[in-house]
Amino acid sequence: MNTRGDHLSPAEVIEALVGNRAIGLELRERASTLASIKARPPGRDTSQRQAIGLATSISHSESFHHPFYDDVFYGVKERAGASGYDVLVFTTPGRQWGGKPPYVELAERYGLVGMIALAFSVDEPGLSAILEAELPCVAVDLQLLGRRASYVTSDNVAGAISAVEHLHSIGCERIAFIGGIEDAMTGPDRRLGYVSALEKLDLEFRPDYVRNAGWNVLSAAEHTRDLMAESPAPDAIFCASDLMAIGALWTLSQIGAGVPDDVAVVGFDDIDLARLVKPSLTTIRQDKVGLGAAAVEVMERILEHRSEERRVGKECRSRWSPY
Repeated sequence: MNTRGDHLSPAEVIEALVGNRAIGLELRERASTLASIKARPPGRDTSQRQAIGLATSISHSESFHHPFYDDVFYGVKERAGASGYDVLVFTTPGRQWGGKPPYVELAERYGLVGMIALAFSVDEPGLSAILEAELPCVAVDLQLLGRRASYVTSDNVAGAISAVEHLHSIGCERIAFIGGIEDAMTGPDRRLGYVSALEKLDLEFRPDYVRNAGWNVLSAAEHTRDLMAESPAPDAIFCASDLMAIGALWTLSQIGAGVPDDVAVVGFDDIDLARLVKPSLTTIRQDKVGLGAAAVEVMERILEHRSEERRVGKECRSRWSPY
């Protein structure tokens, strides 16, 4: 893979992604300023650092070599460090425990004050145990609600609407959609934004223009080939992630379709590779580092609320608004 900063062909990018070599290609400039966003909570004893657990469902070979989750993890780490917390990473993904992951047991064993859940689905094993035990937990892109649980996410519906509106503004009328997994928030929310934008713009919704590639770059490439065989073929494709958009670009280059002259493509996330691939990829920017930092900020609110409950000696229910 070319790492000199030159433009990459979709084929080069896919080769790197399949080989798990698509790591971040530039320093996270925003993250270096996170330490100055907020001082440590006043009055908190920081003589003994506390630790937050970070659990993920993606395999170890994918995590920390992922164009999206790497940046989210970086935001978690930087924001936690700025607030005086250490981060303990569970190296075994939840779905590889062979049963119900012992998240609560691990938290007790290592004295963790809470846990951040990254890339969890609604049916994640062990999730109910976390809620029942009232282990402070913040999920990223999963609607997790409980007495000591909350979540952070981007406005995926509005982002998807913006993508479709952009495609319509440049003259596209037949806009297809390649979506991701429907078991969290991002998949259905971005699909909802796509459908809502079509209705708002009085564009036809065609079920045959909607495909699900499960966030997989190769599956997105295959679905793009099928879409272009439709009659009429779409004149634009909105992909719910940049990785899938890169898969779409690869197929379009293989069949000789010009981008954006013949088919316009828009992705979602603004990963580093989106700025390097050729033809260049239009994408909806998501603040990935900020998403990780926000998860830690919400965790701090939960922990501060718990301390207040102990001081006043009465039960209070926490109410957190999703980001």
